Amino acid sequence: MVLESGTFSVGCNYWASHAGCFMWRNWDASVVESDLERLEKIGVKMLRIFPLWPDFQPLVVLWGQGGVPRALARRDDEPLASDGSTVEPEMLLRLRFVCDCAARHGMKLIVSLVTGWMSGRLFVPAAFEERNLLTDPEVVFYETRLVREIVSFLADHEAVVIWEPGNECNCMAECSRPAARLWLETIVGAIRLADSSRPVAAGMHGLTPAAADSLTPEVKWRIGDVGAACDLLTTHPYPLFTPHAATDRIGSFKSLFHATAESRFYADLSGKGCFVEELGTLSGVTAGEKAAGKYLSGTLLNLFFHDCRALLWWCAFDQAHIGRPPYRWCAVERELGLFREDGSLKPVGGELRDFEAFRSKLPEQGRFPSFRRDAAVILTSPEAAWSSGWGAFLLAKQAHFDVEFCYADQPLPEYDLYIVPSVDGCGGITPELFNRLLRRAEEGATIFISSTGGPLSPFETAFGVESDGYDTPADGITQVKFGSEELSFHDVVRQRLLPTDAVVATGNDDGGTPFFFRRRVGAGELCYFAFPLEREVATMPGACEQGYYRIYESVAEKVLSQRPITVAAPHVSVTIHPAGENRMFAAFVNNGRSTEIVTPQLRNARIVGIFPAERKNEVELQPGQWRVFELVAGDEESREV
Repeated sequence: MVLESGTFSVGCNYWASHAGCFMWRNWDASVVESDLERLEKIGVKMLRIFPLWPDFQPLVVLWGQGGVPRALARRDDEPLASDGSTVEPEMLLRLRFVCDCAARHGMKLIVSLVTGWMSGRLFVPAAFEERNLLTDPEVVFYETRLVREIVSFLADHEAVVIWEPGNECNCMAECSRPAARLWLETIVGAIRLADSSRPVAAGMHGLTPAAADSLTPEVKWRIGDVGAACDLLTTHPYPLFTPHAATDRIGSFKSLFHATAESRFYADLSGKGCFVEELGTLSGVTAGEKAAGKYLSGTLLNLFFHDCRALLWWCAFDQAHIGRPPYRWCAVERELGLFREDGSLKPVGGELRDFEAFRSKLPEQGRFPSFRRDAAVILTSPEAAWSSGWGAFLLAKQAHFDVEFCYADQPLPEYDLYIVPSVDGCGGITPELFNRLLRRAEEGATIFISSTGGPLSPFETAFGVESDGYDTPADGITQVKFGSEELSFHDVVRQRLLPTDAVVATGNDDGGTPFFFRRRVGAGELCYFAFPLEREVATMPGACEQGYYRIYESVAEKVLSQRPITVAAPHVSVTIHPAGENRMFAAFVNNGRSTEIVTPQLRNARIVGIFPAERKNEVELQPGQWRVFELVAGDEESREV
């Protein structure tokens, strides 16, 4: 299957440079040919294309006396075809031309079938403008016709590798979770009836984790439901549109891991591969051209080393010259291209071009081994899952171990460390999950639970503490001292806890109360942290420049001792990639803003190769630079390469 684990593709979303999303009605084959020739020259291997719904299926209602609907027809009042087809033959030929052109230029295509939502504007056949596009049975019937006709027409084409239900179809209308599931299963089923040989990707972002049996009305598009229907999930991790992603400047440690963390979040919780099919900075206010280039470069490295399969930039060409909505409406839809309007290449285009040069320096040219995980992050609340999970991901990266996301009702993967981040709400941790975690602790695992102060049951007997109530600091800030680190927690309750048979793991907060407790449970331990640590890191600006990660270091001693190589610098990420018996690779990336002189620290392993080649005892990594170390198990280090 395309986009398999260990592979990585780079590309972009494509609208023709002269007309944007109006390319099908303002058709110019010579522009398409020229566009793809330019994209081929910078190494673009994959395009995502969009047959705009009203252009391909231009259905209208003909009205009778008294405003009663009389008949459904094509544009210009032409009757529907006698064979039942609804898609314009000329549009299909134009679509095939794009596919032929892509094949000539060595590109593979993702076809986003029901393109009704695009760049902030709804594009719908006139017949359906006043109807719910996800729940109206007549609309859904014609959506399935659109899908089956396009897929059948292109099923034999070599350039098409992935189908999608459409572009961000969860933005087309409001619906309930049952309606969302039914719509998605119906459209994906229609795709597979016409072509079962190719994978189906989701084409959506903005999904939510939740228990499989949840009837919570706030949860509509559940990650697990989309994973059950589709072969691949997708993220569109724009900083401005993702909660808490714009707190730190573009190119910061937090920024460079946004796309990776969100893609791993979707992949782990769905059990399916996930790739970034849209990414961009949206505006020169968010990042200038140079900053955007550096942002893309760092994001590409992190996605690659964390098995995130692909990145497609939004989009191929600037669209500021197109004077129609949505481009006339919204500033974030105008200057998003790899190329400027005059045809010159932007720094982001240069970064895509240079990706093959990066890959050529790696030790494994075909398929780089996937990275290993050391701990599970167990999420317990749909509303807080993203902030809690992202904070945990960032803390683990800075403490130099890697995590797998898991929802509370899913089976526990086998690890020596389990993190239940920023537990909140009246539900807290379910008794069934709590018992599973206690059993793992008795078997030798470390369980770390941080809390907003919400109810937990059992509490006193489980954690070995007694509560004397809680209060709220007058200024909304609580200061704590952890080792040499002075850390702040904003807008949280201060839990007044005293140990019974737990051990206080550190000092008191500024109110004089201990806040971190550890208690032996069988061969393992249960740790309780009385503040929502992960949510603080996710939501507060500059948290990754402080020492919050030291708390994760303290509870991860066992898993850190099992990693063969690490480094002291918190902004240098380290992923371990097993490559066979006693052989592995370790990828170091400097995600900070200053040069790091790093000396790898080895445990029961030795270095037998460095890529790119390096013979010094210390490795200098400029911001954005990387090194891959080849390791074999053994007690003695060797740097002769």
